[in-house]
Amino acid sequence: MAEVNDDSFAKMTAGLVERHPALYYRMVLEDSHIPLHAVKRGFFGDTFLEVFRQYNNALFDSVRLMIRYEKSLMAWGEIVAGVDDKVLRDTLVMDYVHPVFMVACDLPNVFKDRLVRGCVKLSTVAKGDYSYLQERRRDWYDAFRKKCVDVPLGMKVCDVVDDDLYKDADATHFRELHGSSMHDLSQSLVSGLEQTVSVDNCITMQTYIGAFDLNKELEALDRQRRRIQKAYLLFGEYGDALYEGRSSN
Repeated sequence: MAEVNDDSFAKMTAGLVERHPALYYRMVLEDSHIPLHAVKRGFFGDTFLEVFRQYNNALFDSVRLMIRYEKSLMAWGEIVAGVDDKVLRDTLVMDYVHPVFMVACDLPNVFKDRLVRGCVKLSTVAKGDYSYLQERRRDWYDAFRKKCVDVPLGMKVCDVVDDDLYKDADATHFRELHGSSMHDLSQSLVSGLEQTVSVDNCITMQTYIGAFDLNKELEALDRQRRRIQKAYLLFGEYGDALYEGRSSN
């Protein structure tokens, strides 16, 4: 790896890295202006509003990170596209692009899980049940479908989670990517993946999955980012509806 230790190589890498902020701050994503939902103010120590505020902020942070990382990856895509030297390009991708890529691809799962837990906690606390504030519970999705469907907006949130954040092809892709990268073999933005697959009891074959295509992954991230933004706005409406229903009782 003499090339990596060479001063000229380090200077070339540094020069490319320095280009990133200027490109990043010029990037504009369509439909990305999502304001923080304003949680209503109530009496000091109101558990419902405190839970609402905590999950509202956490979900909003996930949305903001998706926007930031998508823009960052778009900027890196432009930079990497102009690098001809393979060693320099691969070094840049693995040191600076791939870490952002992996975190960005995990955000759809993070958002979905936070949304489910937040809805369950809001729904149960609104009814005076504080048991789900204990993190030891593990039946979140089962509880989600049982506890959150007693109001129309709750049913709508459940449909959005099922259709957009779980069953959709993009959501499935990012969920499987998380599973393979955390627990199994996985390709990267630089290298592919060779696997031995059994096609019969006595027959095996080698398969090859190519490296991730950053442009295609960005297209999927952009689609899922829009779905997540809509889900975040719906969460705010759901929390408001529960608060108003609780106040009227």
